[in-house]
Amino acid sequence: MKSTKHSLIAVALMALSVAAAAKNVPTYVPWDSVVSDLKQEGTLQGIELRFGSASAQGLTIKSSTTLQHKEIPFPEPTRQAPSDEALCQKALKQVLIRAVEQARREGANAVVGVVSQVAQHRLDSPANAQCRSGLSGAVAGVSIQFAVLP
Repeated sequence: MKSTKHSLIAVALMALSVAAAAKNVPTYVPWDSVVSDLKQEGTLQGIELRFGSASAQGLTIKSSTTLQHKEIPFPEPTRQAPSDEALCQKALKQVLIRAVEQARREGANAVVGVVSQVAQHRLDSPANAQCRSGLSGAVAGVSIQFAVLP
């Protein structure tokens, strides 16, 4: 009896680990929706954001970096867990806030060539960002460059 119980627990744990590994899916969010939130909050003041690698062409680049943020859902017992899209938007917002802060520290007035990238998953789009969503949350990452615009 004890052996059967342990076997059932082992099978259940394996099933959960397979399910967790299986959900590493892309979630797409328009950059405009994230930027709109940042503008409303006054986060961008004096910093311009330009999306897609082509937006950096012809500019003098001060430096470049990559940033990532993981947004983890911790729903209250009486609330439903947030959607992948909501988690992705929060993660992207945090990444862009960090990018804007770093631009200010470096004396740049623009974050350009913004491309969403998480591990080997890259989306070079001026319109949409990609996060990777799983059972433990959503991860957003960007590859960015800092510039001084006239």
